[in-house]
Amino acid sequence: MLNAVPASPPVHTGLPTARAVDHYAFTVPRLDEAVAYAVDVLGAGCATGRGPSRTPPGTG
Repeated sequence: MLNAVPASPPVHTGLPTARAVDHYAFTVPRLDEAVAYAVDVLGAGCATGRGPSRTPPGTG
């Protein structure tokens, strides 16, 4: 008779539902410089157009 070894539970790392990174968000003081860095140095691209943003009342 073989001695049965109980199976070890699976080891989970990271966030339980995360399968891939969709996007990152950064607040930067100069958007044009940040975009140029991301495109020229990191090889990134813009997925959507950039338009004016609004500061919520009472925050800036």
